[in-house]
Amino acid sequence: MNFWPLTILLLLFWVLLTGSLAWFNLFLGLLLSLGLGYWAVRFLWGRTSPLPTFRRLIALPAYFLVLLGLIVVASCQVARLVLNPRLPVAPQFIRYRMGLRGEAARVAFANSISLTPGAHTVDMEDDLLVIHCLAPAFARELASGRLERRVAVAFEPESTLKPESE
Repeated sequence: MNFWPLTILLLLFWVLLTGSLAWFNLFLGLLLSLGLGYWAVRFLWGRTSPLPTFRRLIALPAYFLVLLGLIVVASCQVARLVLNPRLPVAPQFIRYRMGLRGEAARVAFANSISLTPGAHTVDMEDDLLVIHCLAPAFARELASGRLERRVAVAFEPESTLKPESE
């Protein structure tokens, strides 16, 4: 994204957050938008464009719904383990090889795992994740690949996506 469109977008977001068109708020928002816009274009994105495609904009709500569902289910499983001390807790480390190629998709997937209670991404090197799971049920959910598929559609560059039929 270019500097000026990003700065204008950030300023509009600032006005939306503050809810004020007072001169001081506009001036402060402009200064912050200019600084953050410069930083993002110069240091954060470099030459890559973070503009989402239409496909990604459609896929993001589905990803968030799947992630929210996994968080709710995992929260109930962890609560059950904590509240019933007779249930076996079998913490384990698992290695999970991702099929994701893009860096943003890999990081989003690793963070999504860490957001779900009962699982935490400990290490990520290339396409291999080391994940700590509180119980085998958490590892089985990861192995299903449902979350990884949603992350791929929402965050993976189009050039690396495989057709659905494969």
